[in-house]
Amino acid sequence: MSGKCIRQRARSVRLEKMERSWRALRIPYRIFEGTYDSDDLGDLLVAALREVSDYPDQYSYRFDEDHAHQNPWYHSIIFEIEDISDTVYEKFIKQVAALGFINIEQAKNWQ
Repeated sequence: MSGKCIRQRARSVRLEKMERSWRALRIPYRIFEGTYDSDDLGDLLVAALREVSDYPDQYSYRFDEDHAHQNPWYHSIIFEIEDISDTVYEKFIKQVAALGFINIEQAKNWQ
């Protein structure tokens, strides 16, 4: 393989990594506080994601918190999933809705 081909392949791999996208799902603290703590909620979200995945750890995910608003009513946990297809995301939000954490229509609007 020539040096030019290797450089093009390396560039292609870098671009593929850069084009990854994250899809975020916000769950307000007011929905789960008193019933679950953040760790338990995280475990349930990861379990729901694994249930709709084709194989274990298919998707990368991360958590964040949004406390930007002064009113705690608007504080939320943000669960982000990397490169999840629309079809699988639909299945995932149905799982989360079945747990009582979201309204499916609101989740679609947050994408």
